[in-house]
Amino acid sequence: MSEPNEPAALEQDPAPPSERTPTTVPLDVFVGRPPVDVDLARPAPFGWWPAIVIALVAFIDRVEVNLIAGALPAIQEEFGFSDTWAGAIPTAAALAGVVLLLPAGRLADKGRRTSIVALVVLVWAVCSVLSGLATTFALFFITRIMLGAAGQLYNPPSSSLLADFYPGSTRGKAFGLERAGYYMGLPIG
Repeated sequence: MSEPNEPAALEQDPAPPSERTPTTVPLDVFVGRPPVDVDLARPAPFGWWPAIVIALVAFIDRVEVNLIAGALPAIQEEFGFSDTWAGAIPTAAALAGVVLLLPAGRLADKGRRTSIVALVVLVWAVCSVLSGLATTFALFFITRIMLGAAGQLYNPPSSSLLADFYPGSTRGKAFGLERAGYYMGLPIG
């Protein structure tokens, strides 16, 4: 997954100006390299990999969140907490996500979006491991809140990348892939 001025998976030399089609434009895709000719008439000028990767991120998010629902009775037995506290876990995670949603949008506007998404996936991985290693309910609860908050940090940069990578004619398909990943992760989790 890349964006202009970041390393990308496109490995081609730019064509001389005389060989460009009217819809092909040179774009600075690789830092420190000459511009790459991108055919804007293609349905996916940068390919479908960015949309697939973002769909996988959405899939992982929903699988991870819903894993707890299936394991909750065993977790409650292990830590000895009530159904009220069990319900507080997703509520607190959702509230943490709401608090971070607007700052996440600001971060997506100011930061390097691909790096933000990669960092969020790394945070998910660390928090998931910490959640599994929790020895007390308090530690488990805190890691679940951190996971809920991190889950909202990927959405603004991912949506922005999809809007940049896909023209209007295929943008719906790109966003559809992301939503499909999201909703396929729900029952699998």
